[in-house]
Amino acid sequence: DLSMPEVDGVEALNRIRAIRPGMPAVIMSGYSEDETAARFVGVGLAPFLAKPFSPEQLVQKLRAAIVAPS
Repeated sequence: DLSMPEVDGVEALNRIRAIRPGMPAVIMSGYSEDETAARFVGVGLAPFLAKPFSPEQLVQKLRAAIVAPS
């Protein structure tokens, strides 16, 4: 998520990928996909999930992240 206490989503993804490059991720936000993607430039794209979302949508995006080439 983009808005988290202390560490935003961009920094969290950077830290995770510093430890484990290629780690699958799903970016979720209440902001638009275009606005969100602009904040993740240079980090590597991941499937986007707009809030609010259903459990089925979450599963679909998680599957997409897992099978996507890193």
